[in-house]
Amino acid sequence: MISAVETVMGQKESNSALVNILLVEDNPSDARALREALAERTTFAFELRSVASMSAAESYLAVEDFCVIVLDLFLPDSSGRETFERARASAPHTPILIVTGLENKLFASRVLAEGAEGYFVKGETQVDFIQSIESIVHRDTERCSAHQKFTGATI
Repeated sequence: MISAVETVMGQKESNSALVNILLVEDNPSDARALREALAERTTFAFELRSVASMSAAESYLAVEDFCVIVLDLFLPDSSGRETFERARASAPHTPILIVTGLENKLFASRVLAEGAEGYFVKGETQVDFIQSIESIVHRDTERCSAHQKFTGATI
């Protein structure tokens, strides 16, 4: 499966625009855990588009704006710094939160210095991750609420 789209409303404000989130994660169980954490803990309604490769993410980023990109660094077609650089090049003004299994403080400080909004290690507390997304949504209210539905382009 190249992509999955899920709209989550739950206890969220039903009259607000959907926040558009791109999740780039190739591990289905990690993607499910992130999706569940967002659904349980966020205060906004969102649409989550999930892809399992950097090339699929680049295809979506070419035709659609997202409020935030949640990015795993190690994908079938890209790894490490290259993954972050490709995401940044495809969406230079979109905040990127890295969620990875790589626990490396030096690498984390480098990508944060290069513009990543946050760096989170999988399996650690999700509270900071959710707070970072909430902060991005509230800080960039105009851009995040200007959600445009996917154009239907074939990816």
